Amino acid sequence: MKKILSVLLALCMMLSLTAFASAEVAAADIKIGMICIGDENEGYSANHINGLVKACEELGISKDQITFKYNTPETEDTYAWGGTPVDKTVTEKPDEWTFTLIESINPNVLKTVYGDTNVTVDDAKKTISVKATSGLAESAVYVIDMQLKGGALKRVVIPNGALGEVGEIVYKDDEPIGYEITVAAMDDGSGTTHYEYIQLPA
Repeated sequence: MKKILSVLLALCMMLSLTAFASAEVAAADIKIGMICIGDENEGYSANHINGLVKACEELGISKDQITFKYNTPETEDTYAWGGTPVDKTVTEKPDEWTFTLIESINPNVLKTVYGDTNVTVDDAKKTISVKATSGLAESAVYVIDMQLKGGALKRVVIPNGALGEVGEIVYKDDEPIGYEITVAAMDDGSGTTHYEYIQLPA
């Protein structure tokens, strides 16, 4: 239900932006808010975030004028007789990470995409054989390291990650071959789906 409402809100927002533009309201005076089920690392939310940012740029509205609220869970209210809300239950709070692996001949990358048992490396012949199957990849631990602005280092650990989606593989002369994957961070048994560690610069 929330996803349908998100689409309707996005459409209303676009109509509002068009109305503002036609009324000659200064772009710098416009403020926009967006509530997301996930964040920019999760495919469904990322598509909406990128679409909104692009639409705003075309209207001269900067990303700094947009306020995002990330990882908003799906909830369901329980009502007492008479209509008074007495409880709220979280029904959905996805934690998904989308990124592209560009080391296309790295056996570890290929095993991540196709599964360990579907990739065979023959060191003697210097060959790699890959089988594309319909089976689901096994859950695995994912560690994502990144360098932030200002020299800070960030590590994300997904102890129980399930490969949920593999994007279209594009072969073009002017682009590196990459595997866009979406990893769903699942409960590790303690109620936690991922951990983040940040090392601030000295």
